[in-house]
Amino acid sequence: MHVKESNTNKQANGQNMEQLKDEAAGMIKTIEILEVSKRKLLGECLGSCTIEDLQQIEQQLERSVSTIRASKEQIEHLKQKEKL
Repeated sequence: MHVKESNTNKQANGQNMEQLKDEAAGMIKTIEILEVSKRKLLGECLGSCTIEDLQQIEQQLERSVSTIRASKEQIEHLKQKEKL
């Protein structure tokens, strides 16, 4: 009975290890994709981008700038409120 439980535990651990390896591989791939995206947003490695890619990057940057401007305006508004 003890040997049977030991074998069952080994199988469960083996399956768990495989699942963890798969998750790690997926995370590595995600990190690589994010790093490439970050480089493009910083203006690096744009030589290989298509016109569509560049347009998407431009749109994303414009959205980010709009969000930052809105936050800045909100902060200014709150500062004015605070003074009153």
